[in-house]
Amino acid sequence: MRPNGRHFQFAKRRADRRLHSGTVWLMVMGKDRLDGLDERVVGMGIEAGTMMMDVFRTMNGSATLDLPALRRRDIRLHDLEQGIENRCVQLLLKENLFGSDFRQVAGALKVIHDLERIGHQSLHVGQILAQNEDPVLYWQTGLHWMAHHSAKMVLEAMVAFKNRDVQLARRIIALDAEVDARFESVKQALTRTGQLAPDRVANGVLIAKYLERISDHAVDICRRQLVEGA
Repeated sequence: MRPNGRHFQFAKRRADRRLHSGTVWLMVMGKDRLDGLDERVVGMGIEAGTMMMDVFRTMNGSATLDLPALRRRDIRLHDLEQGIENRCVQLLLKENLFGSDFRQVAGALKVIHDLERIGHQSLHVGQILAQNEDPVLYWQTGLHWMAHHSAKMVLEAMVAFKNRDVQLARRIIALDAEVDARFESVKQALTRTGQLAPDRVANGVLIAKYLERISDHAVDICRRQLVEGA
């Protein structure tokens, strides 16, 4: 009986080693794929942040709006979202994800939705600016401040996402109240300026609303970083 027992124990150890090696291999392969996922999400975030910076430069008069280019970026952003979404679904279906890996993939799906909305709302702002003969007039109302901070919040939210930087995420979230307060002051300034026609006042309020929503999306990305760690 002893030889059989020793043989059984030896075979069991070999099987355990093979199982362990296979598990480690699957975890390494899954980790490599997840690392690539983060890079694609960050790339999409840079694209969305660039759209916001283009809008800001138009509003402060340092650049001329290229609306066709902004539309192309919006289409590219949509394509990036679809590609990342498909990758996430494949990972969820084919990999045995659990714990932090599962949260990372689920978090990426939420982040790309926010980024797609940021790009679409940036395009809306650009379309409104294209109807305005003198976008620099909005400088007097504080809209340029909202545009600058919204763009900065988007880009920094992606840094916090990539680095899992909780402190940076908290700093971005803290800006939310300031952006909301500035939104109210911008609406008042637009109606008080006396230099803008009623249609431009309405356009200015719409721009402010879009910028406020964009900053909200950046804050949502950071809040999920704190709550979910992904």
